[in-house]
Amino acid sequence: MKDHSMDISAKLRTLLELPAENEVVEFKEAKNSYDFSKLGKYFSALSNEANLKRQPSAWLVFGVNKHHQVVGSYFRSQRKDLDSLKEEIANKTTNRITFIEIHEVQLDRGRVVLFEIPAAPKGLPIAFEGHYFGRDGEALSPLNLEEIERIRTQSAVDDWSAAIVPGAGEDDLDDEALQVARKNFKNKFPDKAAEVDGWDNTTFLNKAKLTIKVLDLDYARLLASNGNLTLQEIIALDKVQKRHPLNDDDEKLLKVKLLIEGRKPNFYIAKPVAQKTGQKASYSKNRAFDKQYYLDLICKAIGEHGSLTRKEIDELLWNKLPDWMDDKQRKNKVGNLIGELRRQQRIVNRGCDARPVWVLVKNGMV
Repeated sequence: MKDHSMDISAKLRTLLELPAENEVVEFKEAKNSYDFSKLGKYFSALSNEANLKRQPSAWLVFGVNKHHQVVGSYFRSQRKDLDSLKEEIANKTTNRITFIEIHEVQLDRGRVVLFEIPAAPKGLPIAFEGHYFGRDGEALSPLNLEEIERIRTQSAVDDWSAAIVPGAGEDDLDDEALQVARKNFKNKFPDKAAEVDGWDNTTFLNKAKLTIKVLDLDYARLLASNGNLTLQEIIALDKVQKRHPLNDDDEKLLKVKLLIEGRKPNFYIAKPVAQKTGQKASYSKNRAFDKQYYLDLICKAIGEHGSLTRKEIDELLWNKLPDWMDDKQRKNKVGNLIGELRRQQRIVNRGCDARPVWVLVKNGMV
């Protein structure tokens, strides 16, 4: 086996000669022990920062004080205990990423332990126990959303199919491919089939949303202010507030943590999240009023005016129905409410089926 002792000793000298700690180098005395959770957070932070600084690795060094003086460390002095740390860290990190190597250097002033930490892979920020960490200068801190997105949008390889071709336009698109895309769109949204035929290619591409998905960073920063949310949860909640569909995994994740309310596919942000992100009004609009509220409102309005047409009842209730309802759902909801009042014999139609005019029933009499 090749002896790396001279190489690692030279590396240690280089690190000690740095004018100060930086985003990819951290010194700790750790004379006897060191908190595992904090070590894991440093692993995440240094790995992510190495990626962002385009460094192949980062270094966490035990047995050195803040003045870059060797003080020695007895942290896991048995080699087998040191090696077991690799698996312990892997069990808590994204994709089981762990140390490249854990080096030991014995000097006159004591033992130094150097943790060689790999840079986060392209496109994959590294979390420890579900949370992403980074560095603000020498300080350990949560990895900010801009940095998370910068790593996530990296491509492991150059994807020519996703690249922008300078000078290319609509005329360069393959007609057969566009026809297939239109057919698939109609299959997915049959209610829009007739409408699709009237769209030109540009309109179709815009309507089909064949664009890059972008995280709303302002909203994500608000969510990130709640330190209990993981990146996956933040991205899933971002989908909810944009009215984008959730996959089964995201739906299960958000439901288990009580982060969403409503029924599929009409989920909306749960009250605790809404209160922390300035969405109280939006939450109340999404949450339907009690059915009795709508029934009483209709009867009160009819009592005030003597009668109401269907159009007038629609206008009365339209903006009071949950925001997640589309026009068709609102129309059905109002129809169901009118039907219930009729069955309860609280209102009756004095018009015709095509043009109903609803009046109150009083003491069994119209």
